[in-house]
Amino acid sequence: MKIHVDKISSSTKNVPLKHAINISKRIISKDGNVIAVKVLEDKKIYNKLELITGRFSTIHVNDILIVTLGNRRALKGFSGEVPSTLKAGDIINILNLGGVAGICTSANLKEVGKPLKVEVLGAVINKKNEPINIRDYKLFPPSKKIKSNVPLIIVSGTCMNTGKTSVASEIIKKATREGYKVSGAKVAGIAALRDSMQMQDYGASKAVSMIDAGYVSTADASESSIRITKGAINYLSKDNPDYIVIELGDGIFGEYGVIDILEDTEFQKHMSAHIGCASDPLGAVKLFEVCQAIGTPLHVISGPVTDNSVGINFIRKNLKVQAINGLYQGDKLFTFLKASILKNATEQKNKPLYKTMKNIPKKSISIITIISLFILGGCFNFGSEEATSTTTTDANLSVYQTNDFGIDIPKEWEIIDQNDFTSEIPQETVVVIRNNVKNETFTANVNIVKRGLEQATDSTQYANLVGNRQKSGLVDYDEVKKEESGVTIGDQKTPSYFVVFNARKTTQDQLIRYWQTYAIKDNFAYIITGASSTNESESTSKIIENIVKSFRLR
Repeated sequence: MKIHVDKISSSTKNVPLKHAINISKRIISKDGNVIAVKVLEDKKIYNKLELITGRFSTIHVNDILIVTLGNRRALKGFSGEVPSTLKAGDIINILNLGGVAGICTSANLKEVGKPLKVEVLGAVINKKNEPINIRDYKLFPPSKKIKSNVPLIIVSGTCMNTGKTSVASEIIKKATREGYKVSGAKVAGIAALRDSMQMQDYGASKAVSMIDAGYVSTADASESSIRITKGAINYLSKDNPDYIVIELGDGIFGEYGVIDILEDTEFQKHMSAHIGCASDPLGAVKLFEVCQAIGTPLHVISGPVTDNSVGINFIRKNLKVQAINGLYQGDKLFTFLKASILKNATEQKNKPLYKTMKNIPKKSISIITIISLFILGGCFNFGSEEATSTTTTDANLSVYQTNDFGIDIPKEWEIIDQNDFTSEIPQETVVVIRNNVKNETFTANVNIVKRGLEQATDSTQYANLVGNRQKSGLVDYDEVKKEESGVTIGDQKTPSYFVVFNARKTTQDQLIRYWQTYAIKDNFAYIITGASSTNESESTSKIIENIVKSFRLR
């Protein structure tokens, strides 16, 4: 039977599927088998599906999805398994963002709510009328042996959401900027493209995950997790990288086979550096002790426990090991690894295989923008770089000025202009103004976007268009305040809106508070957005509001 599907999940990324597919009512309930399902309900949280492009799409009732059967064992998500039998009309659940499906056996309701219910329509079949399993479309086979001498940089952690992907990505970015060729892998956990794609975004020449070995999950499969890891190493080594950065998903005591990988003696021989991520001092101590005991000692501890000097000093004093925050101190982390840990391994493998990249940004900018959601049609090639200047108005404030606009900023805040942008900053951004006091979870900032318009509008109309786009595109959107305001354009005040709201970019992201205002002049739209964590101090929140409201066009 032929059907049309609305969304194809990323768990099937290597299967050449189209939106018109053939299905069979005869279903073999087996890990990795691809099936079609119909969504039976709407959800407000954890309601996104990662598509084969890596983009997240909101799931709606009656959507037809292509998903993959698999197991999950997530402490902060769902636990579930492939049912023993399956037939058309059965009700199962979506277990993760990558489209792994099965029967949910337990749920962390606080984090992800109740599991989404879907009705099984049938097994997706190929031209020979055979059921499709992602294992038949793998990029590389699992392996019993490592056939590589490429230095391995391993990132492990106590649990999910301890910063492992961020640390791995920052290492990749810093190494790449120094001219090294780096590959990446996420080899334990459950199917999703987000982490491996982030590695590529940060400079990895190639990045793979367990999906590329034909697995949607390494839950309850310790031997498989070891072989997948070795297969990934062999596959990536064919490109002759200088380093392979491997993130071990979940935590060492999780059920995805992480500790089995670390205990493998052959794997241990090939490890060159080991970074462990933890959220708190107790977790850091136990991670350090366990890794020491099994023969994979930590060279550096990172993650949220190193967000400030309290955790850093505790680790250095009590564990006598380096504590470096990979998110904010990526340069320092890679410099330490290269000088003290990777030196011998690098010398054995010789020098990097390609030259240093050109046009490398001067600073790493860690901000959250929501630009991609509210930019409406139009071009953004609006001319050459603008002349800027900063003048002091009083003891506490300076004025940042371009040919187009001015804005008041505290003298101690950092100005990051386009010359210093990293690749993750959208090119429509004109400037970022960042608090020099780093918050434990998110650093307050204000960014200004300039966008060309295809049709005439005014500031209030544009504000409403942006607001509607954000309400539908962001997660947990909550409008705190919306008031009429005026933006100075030349010598006159032009009506606009000032809006304060809370939102997340995805269900997995931190809740952020935003302050926003809007201005239109000469077929260009300006969006001024302040952002901070919701637990930011009242004084900093007031400073952000004042910065946003001070914007004026010349």
